[in-house]
This record gives sequence, C-alpha cells and structure tokens, in this order.
Amino acid sequence: FSRFRLRRHDIRYVNFEMIHPEDVVIIGGGGIFDYAEFINRTVNRLLDTGAAVIGWAPGFNTHREYQRSFDTTVDYDRFHLLAVRDYENSQGIAYLPDVTCKLPQLQQQFQVRREFGIARHKDFPLSIPGIESIDNSGDIDEIIQFLGETEVVIANSYHMTYWATLLGKKCLNPAGFSSKFESFEHPPTFFDPAVDDLADVATKARTYDVLDAAVAQTDDFFTKVKAIVEGRLSVSTDKADTYLLATESATFYQRARESMLSFGDMVASRLLIDSGDGFHSHDSITTVSNVFGDELLTAHFDLT
Repeated sequence: FSRFRLRRHDIRYVNFEMIHPEDVVIIGGGGIFDYAEFINRTVNRLLDTGAAVIGWAPGFNTHREYQRSFDTTVDYDRFHLLAVRDYENSQGIAYLPDVTCKLPQLQQQFQVRREFGIARHKDFPLSIPGIESIDNSGDIDEIIQFLGETEVVIANSYHMTYWATLLGKKCLNPAGFSSKFESFEHPPTFFDPAVDDLADVATKARTYDVLDAAVAQTDDFFTKVKAIVEGRLSVSTDKADTYLLATESATFYQRARESMLSFGDMVASRLLIDSGDGFHSHDSITTVSNVFGDELLTAHFDLT
C-alpha cells in the first residue's frame, strides 16, 4: 500500500472530508460491529461516501453488560468486499480468519515450560491461584512466547484465545463477556472456573492444526483487495503528497490523543526521517515528555 496515497483513520475519529468516491476504504479487523451505536453509524457513513469500502475480517462484539438492540444496523450489502471473522454468523457473511494469523511470531517453535497459563484481557480480571498469567496489553513477542510455552491456555481475550489455537494449544475459555467468543471456527472448550475442575476440563479440550489454512485464506483475500486497489487507484509519484499525507495523519492522531490526556501523563513524540524511500519507523527519533496542565509542550530531538 505504500505505493499509493495512504491515510490512516481511527474508527472513533474518521475525517470524512478526506474520503472521496474514487477512494478505497479498508476497515481493519477487530470487534467493531454491534459494539457501540456510534461505530455502527460511522461504518454506514463510510458506506455513504461512495468509496469502495472493504471490510477485512472485522467481527461482531456485543458486550453482555451493554447488550441491547441497536438503533442502527450496518448495511452489510453495500460493502464492496466483506468477510468477517465470525464463523457461520447470523448475517450469512463470508468468513475470513482474523488477519493476525500472519504474525511471524506464530511460525516459531516453543518448548513447553508450564502446564497451565492464564492469558487474560487487561480490562476483565481472570486469576486462578498458583497459575502464571499474562495480559493482552504487553509486548506481542512476550505474549506469543508465553502462549507457546504453555500446554493448556486459559484465556478470556479473543486474540489470545485465537493465537493459542493457531499455536496448536489446548484452549479453555470462561464463556467470556462478549458475543465475539461464540463464533470461533475452531472453538475453545468453555468452562466455569468457579465450578469446574480444571484438570478434568483440560482432558476434554482439543488441539487444532489450522495455522497454515488461516494464512492461505488471508493471502487469498489480500489478492482480492490488491486487485480492487490497483484497479481504482493510481500509484503516487509526487513526493509532496507523501509529506502532506504524513502531516495530516499525525495531526488528526494528535487531536484524538490530546482529548484523552491527563495532567502528568507521559507523551512520546516521534520525528520521522525520510532517508530517500519514504517514512519508516526504523528511521525515527523518539522523545518522551510530561503533560502539565495547559502548558505548551516542546519536544527536543538530537539530530546528530
């Protein structure tokens, strides 16, 4: 995609003025459908732009504590291309594994170091005395290593359940807080931690050998996306475009980020350096500062 004029938006802060009928809009994965009323409305508004909207394995995600009928229903028929991560879903939409099956860390081999391990969602506590745990807010390498070194994974996070399955692990899930746990193609074994005997439940769990198939399905979907992008868009050769788009993206990201900052928060600022082939994270300098009230924040970069 770097060959084309590329803008990134957060689903919560879409700049609709930048989206035109001749564009291609790709809505990435994650549980966005029926999660919140405003997101359903945002998706429909993206469909109203006239652009070719592609849904790349988003999922349904109604949290039980907020479960209700939504006033807005997504108009799924208007997607240019759509596949969801929910297997045999109620809408009859084509299935596609979550794109994180392409994580290179999942191709590694690990030596098992623990019988049971807990992979918990950072916002939903899960603990069992004597069992090591990790949450989904950490470094991806550490998370995958923890899952790989565990024989039986107890997870209440969608992605850590999914990754454990792709790694060929027995996976136990305590039924979950959201509808997204009901539609795995290769489901975990559900159990009640307060009632069920862990060792007994683990004997009923099964493993799957499905990583290669998930990657192949994702690669096939990418071929379809690539054809749409190349059929509608022209390759960008204007250097000024690159700088303009990078500036626009950074500006809107900063506006969204500022609305969530509190007094004393740490803010990382990054200077991207174009050494001849565009902007890349490895050609950058990062500095960290504190936020103090309404003072002007000045970031200093050493360019030597």
